[in-house]
Amino acid sequence: YQRKIDRIPELRERIEQLLAQHYSPELIAYMLKQEGKYQCSHETIYIWCYEQIHLHKRHDLVEKMFFKLKKRQKRRDVYKNRYAEIGKKRIPQRKSRNWKTP
Repeated sequence: YQRKIDRIPELRERIEQLLAQHYSPELIAYMLKQEGKYQCSHETIYIWCYEQIHLHKRHDLVEKMFFKLKKRQKRRDVYKNRYAEIGKKRIPQRKSRNWKTP
């Protein structure tokens, strides 16, 4: 059984072109449907990519599909000066209040 991507070279080239631009398979499937020439599900694109990676050793698809996002910056010195504000006291240092209910 051959997938549609393997049978139609134009479709395969278009998918590889969009993967090179770091589009997700979901977006590629949507874009192909909007173009109207070819239609392919995102699941088929994922399966095709994994077959290319594992069977044909196309590791360039890995770099195109799974790019890393930037890590968030750490919050620096947030806890360092937490108790430095004048007027604030830790809970054990506070005076207890007798709350009366009406």
